[in-house]
Amino acid sequence: EMDNVPLSMIPFNGMLLAGVGKCLRLFQLGKKKMLLKSENHKFPHRIHSIRAIQNRVYVADNAESVQYVKYNPETNLFSLFADTNIPRWMTAMCQVDYHTTMGADKFGNVFMCRVSPEVQENTEEMNRIGNKYMWQRGKLNGAASKAVEILQFHVGDIVTSLEKVQIVPSTPGVIIYTTLMGSIGMFMPLDKSRDVKFFSLLERQLREAISPISGNDHLRYRSSFFPVRCVIDGDLIDQYTSLSESTQYEIAENLEKNSPNDILKRIDQLKAHSS
Repeated sequence: EMDNVPLSMIPFNGMLLAGVGKCLRLFQLGKKKMLLKSENHKFPHRIHSIRAIQNRVYVADNAESVQYVKYNPETNLFSLFADTNIPRWMTAMCQVDYHTTMGADKFGNVFMCRVSPEVQENTEEMNRIGNKYMWQRGKLNGAASKAVEILQFHVGDIVTSLEKVQIVPSTPGVIIYTTLMGSIGMFMPLDKSRDVKFFSLLERQLREAISPISGNDHLRYRSSFFPVRCVIDGDLIDQYTSLSESTQYEIAENLEKNSPNDILKRIDQLKAHSS
């Protein structure tokens, strides 16, 4: 029997890990029913989703963004060791790697936060006293360590799911997202500094050349709630092909390119790399 609605359940070390209300509970299969093995009921509001890698658990709270939890099999305790400074009403979350998490909130923002590899998950106090002492010594009524947000982008629609997939073998993979209105989009990494520099300059030129239909500035729109950071708008880049020939040549000259064909070739290469 549950005292609240479980919104997320995942397999965890041969057991079931569930977010029930504001409690994180670990269940083991018994002969007649599920047996409660461990729990942590100190989360702020309501657990929206859960992810796990090894013994590290990533918890998305409904109104307090991402919480980082460590499970200690020896003491059978879940201990919060890191969280974020910015409260967010979470709608989706996925794991990029062991230290990096990508999430989305109900206002149409997508963000990425990272915990430093030097953050201590297990301290002597945690092993000796357990979970209670770590909560008492937290910063800002939270965890002892804070994750840093390294990416910000306003999608403009509520993101309902995030998933990391590898479309092309031997590549880092991409993040696929879906929205409430039915859109499907993708975040892909640019692993070459020359690509980052070129497309950042092209985006800057297109912001000046293209006038939004609604009159809202492009940079202001993508920074509706938080300043856009470390994201190049692919939808804006794709609009280069729809510009007049004179505008294309003007942008090519500003980017020190011989012709618009050089820019179109770079855009096609980027699309081919992601497909």
